[in-house]
Amino acid sequence: MISSKFRDGLAAFALLVMIGGSVLAVIAFIGAVALAIGNGVNVASALGHALGSSVRFVGVCILAGGVLRLLVSIDARLEAKS
Repeated sequence: MISSKFRDGLAAFALLVMIGGSVLAVIAFIGAVALAIGNGVNVASALGHALGSSVRFVGVCILAGGVLRLLVSIDARLEAKS
């Protein structure tokens, strides 16, 4: 079992991954659209690509953070039983 200090740190990191990844995806989406407009590229195509990439990135971040949070929670419950 891991120490409670390390467990709390992992839980905070999982939360950071879930929230920070979503914020980063929104910033990347805005940046990609702004670059497309500035370079004269087809905006609809760039918007679709940026939106798809952002949604995929948010999904992966939430999934990764959730799995890490789940593992930390399982460890805490196993330690509480023993």
